[in-house]
Order: sequence, then structure tokens, then C-alpha cells
Amino acid sequence: YPMAGMISLLQTALRPIPFDELPAWSPWPLRLLGTVEWITPIRTEEKVDREYDKDEYLRCLNFAREPAPATPDAVRAFEFRLAERKTFCVSAGGELYEIPAERVMPNDDELLLETMRPLMNDVDTVVELGCGYGINLWALKKAFPDKKYFGGEYSPNAVALADLLYKNEPSISVEPFNFYDQTYALLDRCPKDARILVFTRHAIEQLPSAKSVLAALQPHFPRIAAVIHLEPVIGNYDDSLLGLLMQR
Repeated sequence: YPMAGMISLLQTALRPIPFDELPAWSPWPLRLLGTVEWITPIRTEEKVDREYDKDEYLRCLNFAREPAPATPDAVRAFEFRLAERKTFCVSAGGELYEIPAERVMPNDDELLLETMRPLMNDVDTVVELGCGYGINLWALKKAFPDKKYFGGEYSPNAVALADLLYKNEPSISVEPFNFYDQTYALLDRCPKDARILVFTRHAIEQLPSAKSVLAALQPHFPRIAAVIHLEPVIGNYDDSLLGLLMQR
């Protein structure tokens, strides 16, 4: 967590959560200890399509359509079921904290903005690969309204949802995209003289390898000013018990 985001999180935390309470907040400790049956799924295109396009994003698309078009923030709150719980457990600096449900999205946005802010003055176009329905692009657009935002997403239902949410937002567009494509036409459609920032957030983690991504990005390197990956990385976690669980 960046420093300012950490301070904001701790200021809004209700209390520290003792490590022994973690199984009450998450199923993962028991899964990792092997005390409940769990088989690690293989992250294939079919698995991602079933989990996201046919389930999560279809659910969100139906929510956004009825009874009236929803806002991007309302869809995100619905997606993460924030109304169903009053508090959530989060980790920061190797510790666990309980925060109110209404702080989940603001803290999430603060992490994104604090990470991206140092580079935003040097670019005019932002591209997110694996963007879902563009909620990260929406958060960036609110903070940096003078930029152009392009997103690429594998799920047709997520693209349809983005079309609905941003139909009156000409600075944001989301189109079909596949990380496994040999070339990324999305980048070719950016303005020819654009200074481009490319980023991913919880997207490359779905792939067994980033090799194909690097190969597809390489021809575009001369046009890319910076690349940011907000992804889980084993090297970010220490050898504490919590860190070892996160690595696993």
C-alpha cells in the first residue's frame, strides 16, 4: 500500500483484527491448511469466460439495466456486494484491519490514484488491458478529466456493460480484447501522436504466463511512455505467517 493510502486506511479502520480471527473473515486459511476440500482451479480462457462473462459481469449488466441505467460506482458496489456486509477485513503493512463497507471503494480508488498520479502529467492517453467494465478508467477520469481512456476486455458482457455506463462519456471507450492475441489492435487505435500509459489491475494474474503479453506489447514500445501493473506479486510478501499464506 502506498504511504498516503496506508494512512487513510488506518485512519478509517474500526480496529486491528487479531491474526487468529482471520478464518472468520476468509475461507482461505482453512483451504490452504487442507482442513476443507479445495482443488486449485486451472485458469483457462473457458474458466475465465464462465466465471466472469457468464456469471459476474452478466449479473452486473442485468443490475445496470433495471429499473434504470445505473452509475459505474453503483455497479461496483453491487458487484462486490457491499450492501450485504457492514464491515470488511483488509490487510495493510502485514497487519489486518476491520474497515466500514463504505470505505472499501474510496480506499481502493486511493490506491489506484496514488500509484498512477506521478505519471499522469506525462501522458495524454491511458490504456487498461483486461479492464472489465472500466471501473478503474472511470475512477481515473474523475481525477484526471483531460485524458483519453481506452480499455480492452475479454468478456462481451463487460464490454456491453461499459457501453451502457459510458455512452455519454466520450473520453472513455471499452472494446473487445484478448491477452492471447498476437497483436493488440487497441493500441493501434490510440491517436498516432499519443503519449500512452498502459496498465493492468488484477488481470495478468489470470494468465499462466505473461510471456505472450510482453511479446504483443513489444512492437508498441516506442509509443508507450510507461507501464504499470497493479498485480499480486509473491516478492511483495514477507516470511511472516500472513505473508506465507498470501504467497501460497
